[in-house]
Amino acid sequence: MEEAKAEKWAEVVAKKAIEAVVERATNSLVASLSPHVARVQDAAISLADTNKRLETSTRTDITTGNPSTPKAGPRPSFRDVVTQALKDPQSEAQLNQAAKASIKRRQIMFDIPPEATAYPTTLSAKETASRLQLILDATKMDESPELKIRNVSRPQRTCILVEMLTEDAADWLRSPTGASSLASILGDDLHYRPQAFNVFVKFIPLPTEITAPDVLRSCEEANGLYRGALMAARWARAPIKRRPDQRFAHAVVYCRDPITANGLIMNGMVADHDKLSVRKDKKEPIRCAKCQLWGHVAALCLAPRDTCAQCGEDHRTANCNNHGAMHCASCKKSTHASWDRNCPVAEQKRKELDAKYPENSLPLYSTVGSW
Repeated sequence: MEEAKAEKWAEVVAKKAIEAVVERATNSLVASLSPHVARVQDAAISLADTNKRLETSTRTDITTGNPSTPKAGPRPSFRDVVTQALKDPQSEAQLNQAAKASIKRRQIMFDIPPEATAYPTTLSAKETASRLQLILDATKMDESPELKIRNVSRPQRTCILVEMLTEDAADWLRSPTGASSLASILGDDLHYRPQAFNVFVKFIPLPTEITAPDVLRSCEEANGLYRGALMAARWARAPIKRRPDQRFAHAVVYCRDPITANGLIMNGMVADHDKLSVRKDKKEPIRCAKCQLWGHVAALCLAPRDTCAQCGEDHRTANCNNHGAMHCASCKKSTHASWDRNCPVAEQKRKELDAKYPENSLPLYSTVGSW
């Protein structure tokens, strides 16, 4: 009898224990799944709201039987878009900059030799364009685009600036094929001057002769460029002015197109297996080498005597013997020389030039397409 009671009591205890374990496991499982269930419920509610809005927006119009859709506002006109853009000074500057860059991309230049007589300054723009158009028509090849002139001008007596109708035409004339074809047609009265996109190459190991044509061809091959992409190069400072122990020098390299120039600026330039740093060659304000003031060159200087760029006295800079003395002719301070780029007047002149030519402050050349 006692054994039967004990056995029954053991069954009750075991059942209670199993129920407690199951309840605890269930609570734990629900607690772990609750966040996921809540997210599913939120998603379901959001989906229901979306369906409700769709049903409302596409409900059938009783009068026409057609689904009604929300009415869109009037599309802005081209004038509205441009007017809105011009309200932002930065957008206006960008539009002006893009327009100037596009015009420059369409321009090509011809030099007139001193002995030439076919293009006098008295020749009208219409007659000049007519004569040049005959030359371009003879230059045209099967693969070339249409070579039509838009306008011509004479920025100087010794050159003619031609704006082509499209950028494709100007780009083809700049290419090695186009330039070669044009040179074969031109006589002694005109010389084609290719437009260059200059880059400034820094710290070229000496004695690398970057200005030599065979070195430029080697650079084209090393940098994956087409033959003729690098037209020429010049040292930033004349080799005769180098120190005897100088190991590096800077140079300006003239690229045939903006894509080549931008590629070198972004990726650097390989020359004789050296990776060189490259930046865009910016326009710099003109400083007279005679009076050391700004805005003109020595050949046009009206100053009665030379001013030394080092000490500021009345003698040529090359003849200066005042070693260690410094005086700036621009700001009249004796803390630096006239050639110092950190001179406050020089910095202001560079800012004024950047304001006049906004593209000067950009790190890359513009490659905007035709308008």
